[in-house]
Amino acid sequence: EFAVTISFTLKKDTLWAKAGHEVAFGQKIYKRAFVPYNCEEDLTVVRGNWNLGVRGKNFSALFSALRPGLTSYVYSGRELIEAVPMPNFWRAPIDNDRGNQMQHRYAQWKIASMYQTVNGGEKPFIYPDVEEKEHSVSVSYRYYMPTVPKSSCVLSYEVFGDGTIKTTLSYEAVPGLADMPEFGVLFKLNADFDRVKWYGLGPEETYADRQKGARLGIYEKSVQENLAKYLVPQECGNKCGVRWAEVTDRKGRGMKLYGGEVG
Repeated sequence: EFAVTISFTLKKDTLWAKAGHEVAFGQKIYKRAFVPYNCEEDLTVVRGNWNLGVRGKNFSALFSALRPGLTSYVYSGRELIEAVPMPNFWRAPIDNDRGNQMQHRYAQWKIASMYQTVNGGEKPFIYPDVEEKEHSVSVSYRYYMPTVPKSSCVLSYEVFGDGTIKTTLSYEAVPGLADMPEFGVLFKLNADFDRVKWYGLGPEETYADRQKGARLGIYEKSVQENLAKYLVPQECGNKCGVRWAEVTDRKGRGMKLYGGEVG
């Protein structure tokens, strides 16, 4: 894609700003035709009684039935995840949430994030659904949430031979359930991965109602710098319009994530 930026700046010094100060700007994004991701690298699938392993060039991924989900992702000999990625429907409340009692109205989505299960309370464990394709393998888990009425979601991983994993979270709305504060997948990474680089809106945090003041670009910050210093701790540091993001250590090793379709 291509971005055209128009900026209005002061020609002369004023009492409130110097010449060159930007008064306003706008961007127009021109997108190219989307090219679907394609990888023909070979991979190996190993099926066990309790685990499913996928190996390819420089990487291995381990999926479990006992600890349902992606339990390990090793690339170039280094483990990149600290815990099983799980669907998440809750975020830290902001000031406006506290004012309209969001915590009370949507509280069951916090419980749903904490106590979801793949067995629905019926079996001790359930092996994930596995589909082997020509150049990839798809592994899917259905998670049941303790909501009233009951609900569930499906988290699918499509693993390619170069180590790319396309992750899809699907949910069918259930009549009678309140809105979700958040819909996504929660990852836990090692503290060594303390650098974030992203291609999206920035450089400051952006939300649905405050995107016009941000530019599309490539930005880089430390994880600590992404924490907005509000007087009352709350949801912060969000990024909108992200095409890709890298979370790395000081040597540049880490994980690259793409938003939407893998390009």
